[in-house]
Amino acid sequence: MSLNQLPASLQVLVQDGTLDRVIQEALKPKLGFRSIAERVPFSAGIGETIIKTRDGLRPIKTDPIANAGADDLNSGLTASNGNVEQYNLTLNRYGDLAKTELTMDSVAISSTFLKNARNMAIQSASSVDALARNALFSAYGAANTEVKTTLGSTGDTITVLNIAGFEAGQAVKVGDSVYTVLTVAPTTPEATSGEGTIKFATNVSVANGTAGRPVVGETAGLILRPGNKASASALVATDFLSASAILAAKAKMEANAVPGPYVMFVHPEAMPGLYADPLFQAFHNGSNASDEWKDGEIERALGVRFVKTNMAIKNGSVYRSILVGADTLVEGVYTNNAYANQDQYRGAHYITFENGVAQIVRAPLDVLGGWISQAWVYIGGFAAPVDKLATSANIPTANGRSLKRAIILEHS
Repeated sequence: MSLNQLPASLQVLVQDGTLDRVIQEALKPKLGFRSIAERVPFSAGIGETIIKTRDGLRPIKTDPIANAGADDLNSGLTASNGNVEQYNLTLNRYGDLAKTELTMDSVAISSTFLKNARNMAIQSASSVDALARNALFSAYGAANTEVKTTLGSTGDTITVLNIAGFEAGQAVKVGDSVYTVLTVAPTTPEATSGEGTIKFATNVSVANGTAGRPVVGETAGLILRPGNKASASALVATDFLSASAILAAKAKMEANAVPGPYVMFVHPEAMPGLYADPLFQAFHNGSNASDEWKDGEIERALGVRFVKTNMAIKNGSVYRSILVGADTLVEGVYTNNAYANQDQYRGAHYITFENGVAQIVRAPLDVLGGWISQAWVYIGGFAAPVDKLATSANIPTANGRSLKRAIILEHS
């Protein structure tokens, strides 16, 4: 209100700027990575690893059965055993804590208890979604990096940007040649990712060991880049996400018999380049009057459902979108089981479960009965199952990669 018309002696009696007791809501992340995970029962305990087994297809048979003799009880057939493949799923505990003094809550700007409850619900959902995202990119981006420092001369050891996914005995293509890994050593002790060195059984040429040259495990997940660029450092400012790249990725997944629905997680800032792509525009000729086009929202295009998420990954100037098919992730949730038998001694704890996350409120324990505790906990984990037994022997168009159900697209 204006105080200009009041005498100066009265202006000091009026408070100018009343505090609004309502706190405006913060920006929220747009989630989605967890939604693609298939939830499976987990019988082990917290921190343990359980080995899951998946059936492998039997090879295609095109040879006629051999003529059998009278004493051949197998009628000319040779018995064979079906193959299986396994992957690890580990559960850990995640959570956070907030404390509120209820005796002071009445003079706070807003109800601190309610604010904490709302924000912790958002935090827990975001955290679990980030776990799903990290598991997805860690699996499909592993064993795929580039040389950091050019070799001064031919040698058996190179320095790479990221050692994640490399291990002894692995066949790795460095530049244009394939070498066998002897040892992997991180620059930072105890690290399992980040900069490090890889030592091979044979010497690497200077041409292959030049900075920026790709270093890729032969069974690693696939990463596509505009113009078939060999590494992320080779990308330039005009290497945008394109319709042709998405179609190429989708075709490779279809060749591997990966079923849909196909979902693509993409950084919002990467979408303008796709909108400007002539091929993408051609797919949408006549549809630019739709609300989705006007508002910049694409639900489905090119046989793919797009999810624009602010949980997406960007490394420097390089965006990392990812196209996924069915059953790309598996989630093991143990939260409810962990608290299943605690009713008899839960005491002052009030526990509710929502989407695999426990929200816990504990009554005050201090002498004045003022401090109440609010916490959330998620006990679970994510894994990306392999499909290394889906080969050209049983699916003629399949490739030899172990991870087939997602493809990372790096672009500017």
